[in-house]
Order: sequence, then C-alpha cells, then structure tokens
Amino acid sequence: MTLIDLKVEPEEAVTIITNDLTEGYRLKDSLWEQYRSKKDQISGEDIEKFHTLNNSWFQKTIGNLQSVFMTTRQAYLFRDPEPTAFQRLDVNSDFDRIMTSLESRLRILNGFIEFVFEHSRIQIAAGRDINLQAGDNSKMEVKN
Repeated sequence: MTLIDLKVEPEEAVTIITNDLTEGYRLKDSLWEQYRSKKDQISGEDIEKFHTLNNSWFQKTIGNLQSVFMTTRQAYLFRDPEPTAFQRLDVNSDFDRIMTSLESRLRILNGFIEFVFEHSRIQIAAGRDINLQAGDNSKMEVKN
C-alpha cells in the first residue's frame, strides 16, 4: 500500500478506518458477552447469528475501505486474514473461527491506520514557511 492508493485525505482515511475498528471491537465484546451468557447452551442458531453479525460488519467495513483506498491485494488480505497460531480449546470451534477471523481483521485495520500515520505528511503553509509534521509525531519541522 502507498499513500498514492488513498482516495481521500489521510486524516479522513484514519477517521473512517478508526470508526470501523471501533465498531469491530464493540462487536467482538458483544459476541463474547452473548457467548458467555449461553456458553453451555450454544445452538446452531446462535452460531448462525454470530456469523451474520460478523459478516454484516465485514461487508460494511470492506465497503468503507474501498471508498478510502483498498487495492486488490489489501482486499484479499482483509477478506482472508492470516489466522492466529492458536485455537481456544474452551470454546465452541465454530465460535472460535468467527472470533479468530474478526480479531485478525481488527489487526489488519490497526495496521492500515498505523501505515497512514507513519507515511502521511501534513503540510501547513504559513506565509513563506512550510510546517511539516510526519504522522502523529509531536515534533514539527519548519522549512523556508
């Protein structure tokens, strides 16, 4: 990914991706809460509901990502995330797969945000001086 791939300003990209990331973490917390409340009585309907909620968040998020940047490579990376190396043994295996894909996608979104921060340069023209700030770095450089 390069900043050239951005279809919006870096600040707007970070805002959009952060909103999706926040919704994803809320979904994760909600799924865990629902799972724990029914742990011993999880049915196929519950798993289908969890899958539907996860898929709805995924579809909305990938749509937002495509409006922000999203090359074909990033789309595939987000659609088919690399799973974590471990499996939870104390949860339903179908629920574990749902949570693993959600957590992997959240990791990818975090990486997208970090990339934009690290590679964007905000320029503010003030008279003849140009103030440059890299990402969210607290130091600003003045060029004349």
